[in-house]
Amino acid sequence: MSFALQVGAALLGNYEQEIAAGRRRVEQGLQAAMEEVAEALQEAWRNDVEGSGLAKAGILSRTIRQRVYRNGGLDPAAVVYSKFPVIQRAFERAETIRARNGRFLLVPNPAVWPGGRVRRARSSAGSGQGGDTIQAARARFGELTFVPPRAGRAGLVLAKAKYSEKTGRFRQAKANKSGAYTGAVATIVVFFVVRQARQPKMLRGAAIRRRAEARFPQDLQRAFDRNLSRIERGTLTLPPARTQTGG
Repeated sequence: MSFALQVGAALLGNYEQEIAAGRRRVEQGLQAAMEEVAEALQEAWRNDVEGSGLAKAGILSRTIRQRVYRNGGLDPAAVVYSKFPVIQRAFERAETIRARNGRFLLVPNPAVWPGGRVRRARSSAGSGQGGDTIQAARARFGELTFVPPRAGRAGLVLAKAKYSEKTGRFRQAKANKSGAYTGAVATIVVFFVVRQARQPKMLRGAAIRRRAEARFPQDLQRAFDRNLSRIERGTLTLPPARTQTGG
């Protein structure tokens, strides 16, 4: 073999190896960049839920999940989503909740029910039904009185209610033998009765997702450049492939 052919063969072999190695670096850089961008969106979305003031916001924030697909090459993909999209949309859009069949909605009075929530009794084994809201209120307060709408407002009230400093709750006051009541007795609203209620707009998830979508090309490019540089310096090694993260 001549000197020229030997040099040519050596150059050809090195070229193919460099092409293969370069492709692997680009693939790893793209995969790492996709995971980084998806994690950034998940974090921003979760932070919005955690800071919303919703009941159990911390638990609800963990329902924001992501799935990352490496796809074995130059076409990685990711999906960031909510496991409870109905709740998410309701507080993003400030939707109006209406009573079915023209009936009324019962809105717990936050001054009476801690956190504005009625703690209903758990269903008995095999019954398939939980405790009713009205039953829960009767078990706690006794019989309630319906006050017809006045200026568009109605309510279920507890007459002759008494506040307990010991428990921090209202309860039905009891008369003594002469029919009189001791201490301060008042009428309290247990439920506001309305035909519809508007959810407050407490989540900005839609705006966060729109912003992430608009910035995706630039964010992916920056993340790719940063991760490719780390790969070439030998300071980045991708973990095993993941199909879902953020549990």
